[in-house]
Amino acid sequence: MKKFINLISCSLIIFVTVLGIIILPAYAETHTSDPFNCSAKKDGNYQHPSDPTKFISCSGGITTERDCGPCNVPGHCINGRTVYTPDVDACLWTSDVIFDDSGKVVGYKK
Repeated sequence: MKKFINLISCSLIIFVTVLGIIILPAYAETHTSDPFNCSAKKDGNYQHPSDPTKFISCSGGITTERDCGPCNVPGHCINGRTVYTPDVDACLWTSDVIFDDSGKVVGYKK
């Protein structure tokens, strides 16, 4: 039953084929409580503590780790992904983002 509940709680892509109906998650996500915990956070998105190509989404105290979208433009992405920018609550190309010395996103180029 747990798998069914998790399946219906995320966005789905439904394919109707000759053999029947195929249901797939529309995006990859991981429910996690470590290293970020949403139990005392307001609903919304937060910067991932260690990976700029991911972000944490909090909803009703549930912590969900999400990936930024794919990026195939050389010089504009890290490991094939855009980077989460909390100032605009969006994933942007690296060329539009300001990093500190540790590699943490601290802003964006306006």
